[in-house]
Amino acid sequence: MIQEGLASAMPSASIPGRLYFTSDTQQIFRDNGATWDNVTPTIPASVVTAIQQQAYVYAADTDTANALVVSQTPTPTIAAGSLVVVKVAHTNTGASTIAVNGGSATAITKNGTTALSGGELNAGQIVFLVSDGTEYQLVGGATSGGGSGTVTSVSLTVPSRQSVSGSPVTTSGTLAISDNNQSANQVFAGPSSGSAAAPGFRSLVSADLPLGTTSAAGALKPDGSTIDVSSGTISVPTATTSNLGIVKPDGTTITISGGVISSSGGSGVNYNYSTGNPNTSGGTATPALVQSTQSTSGSSCTFTNPVVSGNLLVVISMWEVGNPTSYSDTVGTTYTNIGGVQTQSFDNGLTLFIGTAAASGSNTISLSGGSALAGAMVAEFSGTITTADVAFATNNGNSSTPTVFNITTSQANDLVVSACVSQAGGPLPAVSTNLTALQSTMNWASGYNVQSSVGAKTYAWSLSSSTKWAEFIIALKANPSGPLPGVDNDQAYDTTTSPWTAYVFHGGMWNQYIEMRRWFRRLFMA
Repeated sequence: MIQEGLASAMPSASIPGRLYFTSDTQQIFRDNGATWDNVTPTIPASVVTAIQQQAYVYAADTDTANALVVSQTPTPTIAAGSLVVVKVAHTNTGASTIAVNGGSATAITKNGTTALSGGELNAGQIVFLVSDGTEYQLVGGATSGGGSGTVTSVSLTVPSRQSVSGSPVTTSGTLAISDNNQSANQVFAGPSSGSAAAPGFRSLVSADLPLGTTSAAGALKPDGSTIDVSSGTISVPTATTSNLGIVKPDGTTITISGGVISSSGGSGVNYNYSTGNPNTSGGTATPALVQSTQSTSGSSCTFTNPVVSGNLLVVISMWEVGNPTSYSDTVGTTYTNIGGVQTQSFDNGLTLFIGTAAASGSNTISLSGGSALAGAMVAEFSGTITTADVAFATNNGNSSTPTVFNITTSQANDLVVSACVSQAGGPLPAVSTNLTALQSTMNWASGYNVQSSVGAKTYAWSLSSSTKWAEFIIALKANPSGPLPGVDNDQAYDTTTSPWTAYVFHGGMWNQYIEMRRWFRRLFMA
């Protein structure tokens, strides 16, 4: 009889041979009539370790491919259900056998009784082989699998635009896919029109390209239409009336007709994109002030922002003794000395230089010829006409109202720049009629205007008190004609010499006071 209960509830020993099982400590005790003897069987630690390590069933293969040899400890008695866990030494190439503990070589099968064909046992792989009493069946291997049937060949098909190599694979191998060559200028896309269909290689059509908007790049087909955009730079690569071009809409209005793209309300010259050359026959650009600044040194002046290649750069120098002769800058611009004027007190003078920015970038303009100056003012303008001529005039006098300049234009959007200086210690000139201030300091100032309409317009400076003064004006004119603007009744021109020489009559005598360069001069070369 076996009793069961907690160890603390074990009854007193009094019945020899009685057994008691402690459910909490999992032990068995036998009553000897006086005490309880612990008769619980124990398993040696070595046996426990062997069980944990599967030492009774695991063995490493020690022979060649297709003929496995293993040794288990202790030597097993093989019967149906006997398990051998083997670490394979060599990948099999065909039918294979196993010999356990020196026994006879026994066939290894898969999927029941099918002999191995190769590649089922891989070097370094651990597999399970279970004896069915006749052979060892593979229950853990490359193709042991479940169910019935075998795979003897694997092939791969791909779309016609691609090719495959290594197909089929019958034992082992690699399948590789590559793209076939395609004709130039083809894209991989769905159908160009109609219902959805499988993609393929074809040429682009106009419907594939989105139209440009004010916020995104897109396609432009030059066809006589007008496109309005908001800000930035338009770039049209060789667009014609029959070929598409790509533009980034940018805030000007462009009209496309016959391959000629011209601006309306924007800056810059017009270009014929079928030739890549400027279009000199249509439209004029509107000049605009980009930036201006000044320096009281005169020997150098640095623009606040980088200049843009092709823009007009204007330098106005104010000098006291010694006329400046040349300027240079850090972007390689060539400056033309247009001319100068001096007050009647001969203590202050102005000289004008202009040039086309040779490159874009930060720019410092420096005096490279002539004496040190009292100051310099510089300005950058966009949209000047590349075929423009220069009309230049000067005045000097002694009053509070400098002489009025009269400018007559034959074409809209002429750019006018003017400056005025008073004698040393004199008042600061102020822009008056039709001038917008550029820069001013001490006793000199500069201004400008875009003469938007054709015809005559006056320009004037004012002074807070009477003083000796000098002034000049320049007009960048596309089609200049008639006498030099700004000529008063005291001036006459000797047209027999070149460059022209201006004379001023004061007090009944002629005094030659300045030699002027040609008053018609090309501002930019085409």
